[in-house]
Amino acid sequence: MISAIRFNGSDVIEDVYLPFSKGLNVITGETGTGKTVLVNLLGSALGFSLQIPFFLRNGEVEVHFSQGTENYVVKLHLSGSRRMLELNGQRVSKKQLKVLFQNRVILSSQFDSKILESPEDILNVLDSFAESEDLRSAYSSLFEQLREVDNAVRRLTEQLSQSAKVRETLQSELEELKAFGPKEGEYEELKNLLLKISEKERITEARKQVLEILQEDSPFYLGLKDLRVALSSLSKFYEDASATLKLLDELRHGLEILRSEAEELEVDELNVDKINERLFIYEKYFRRYGFGESSIIHRIQQLEIELEQIENLPERLRELTQRKEALQAELVRAGLDLAKIRRAAVEQALPDIQMFLRETNVEGDFVWQWIAAENSSLGVELPQVGMMRSGQFVAASDLSGGERNRLLLALRVVLSFPNSVLIFDEPDAGLGGETLSRLVNLLKRVSESRQIILITHNPQVAAAAQTHFLVERILNEDKVRVKINVLQGQRRIHEIAKMIAGQYVTATTLELASELVSRLSGGEPFGEVYPGD
Repeated sequence: MISAIRFNGSDVIEDVYLPFSKGLNVITGETGTGKTVLVNLLGSALGFSLQIPFFLRNGEVEVHFSQGTENYVVKLHLSGSRRMLELNGQRVSKKQLKVLFQNRVILSSQFDSKILESPEDILNVLDSFAESEDLRSAYSSLFEQLREVDNAVRRLTEQLSQSAKVRETLQSELEELKAFGPKEGEYEELKNLLLKISEKERITEARKQVLEILQEDSPFYLGLKDLRVALSSLSKFYEDASATLKLLDELRHGLEILRSEAEELEVDELNVDKINERLFIYEKYFRRYGFGESSIIHRIQQLEIELEQIENLPERLRELTQRKEALQAELVRAGLDLAKIRRAAVEQALPDIQMFLRETNVEGDFVWQWIAAENSSLGVELPQVGMMRSGQFVAASDLSGGERNRLLLALRVVLSFPNSVLIFDEPDAGLGGETLSRLVNLLKRVSESRQIILITHNPQVAAAAQTHFLVERILNEDKVRVKINVLQGQRRIHEIAKMIAGQYVTATTLELASELVSRLSGGEPFGEVYPGD
C-alpha cells in the first residue's frame, strides 16, 4: 500500500505530508484545482508514463510504499524539463520502477475506456493478472525472429531465380578486370613515363650534359675530389668545414645516382600508344569504382566473394527454410501455451467480472470472446469484450460511456493482484441514483482487501472514504498555489455538504452530509455481496 506522499520545494504545490489509509482514499476539489495533476505526479513517481504540466518546473514528490515486509521510498525530482527518480536513495530509471510496480499498482483514468477497444491493451491487463508476461514476451520474440527469417527466405528465393543472369554479369566483369591486371602505383608510373616522352628532346640534351659533366676525368668531377681533400683537412679544426664536407658527400652520392639513371634511360624505345591506352582504361575504372588502383583490386575481391555467395545460394536457402519451419513450429507451441494460460485466467475471473457488472447495473451478460489472429505478435488469438443482450453481442465500443467506464473498472479490479493498489480518476463519472449507490457499496467492499485511491466529484463516494483529501487553489501574493489538506470532523462534513449543494450550504445539507458520512463510512453495505478476492 501507499502509506504517504510528501510534496516539497515546488512553486505551485505547497509543502505537505499526506498519510493514506489502507481502505478507500478519496481526493476531491473544484474542477481545475489540480486533482489529476496530483494523481499524475503520484503515478509518474511510480514509473507510469503520465503527463506532468509544464508549470511544474521544480519540486520533489516522495512516495512511501510497503507490501508485506518490503518497504520502498520513491522520489521524483523536478528541475526544469529534467526528471530524476530515486528508489531507496539510489537513482533508477522509469523502466525499472515500472517493472517493480506494474503488478502492485493499477492506475486508470476516466478516459481509459478506449482500452476496451484495443486487443493489445486488454491483453496487457490480462497478462498481468495471469502472470504470463514472460511467455508473451517469448512469443513476441519468436514472432519477430520468424518474420526476419521469412523476409530472408523471400530475398534469397528472388536472388536464386535471378542468379544465372547475375552470375553471368559478375563473371564477365571479373574476367575483364583480371585481364586488365591492375597494379598498385602503375597509374602514376605511366603518367611519369608519358611526361618523359613528351619532353624527349629536352631529356636527351640534359642527359648528354649530365653524362659529360659527371665523367670521372672532367674538370668538375676532379674539382669535387680536390675540394673534398681540402675540406677533410679543415674539418679537424673547423665545425663548419666538417658540415660542408658532409653535404659534399651527399652531393656526390646524388650525382652518382643521377648518372646511373641517365645512362639507363632510353626514351626512344617507349610505346606512347600503349601507355595512353592503359591510362585511358585506368581512368574509366576510376570513374566506375573510385580513384586508385586499390579500388579496382577491391572490386575484383568483391566480385569473387559475390560469385561464391551465388554458388552457395541453394545451400543457404535450404538452411534458412529449415530454420523458418523450426521457428514456425516453436511459435505455434508457444502460442497455444499462451492461449491456454489466458483462457484459464479468463475462466477464473469471469464470474467476478459478471458479478461486478451486475451490481453496477450494466445490462446483459459479460462476454469475453477469442478471435483467431493472423500474423500477430500478441498471440494466436485476440480478445474482444462486450455484453450479450437479447441474444446479440454488443461490443464494448458500442456501450454507453458510463457502461464502458464500469466495464473497465470491473476488469481493473478483478484482473489485478489481491494486494495491489487501485488508483482511479473519476470512476463514478456520469453515474447517479441506484447505480452510483451500488458502485459506492462495491468500492467499499473492495477496499476492505485493497487500497483504493480515487478522484471523485460525488458526495456519496467521498462520504464512504476512510481518508479524505481536499485540493484547493489559493491566490497568495498574486501567485496561484495548490493546497492539499486532510479533512476530518466537521470540516469534512462541511466539504461534503458543499459537494451536495454547492456554495449554498444550509443546516439541511450539513445534516444530510453528516448522515452520509455516518452511514457510508461506518454502516454495512447493502445489496448482493461482491466476492472480490
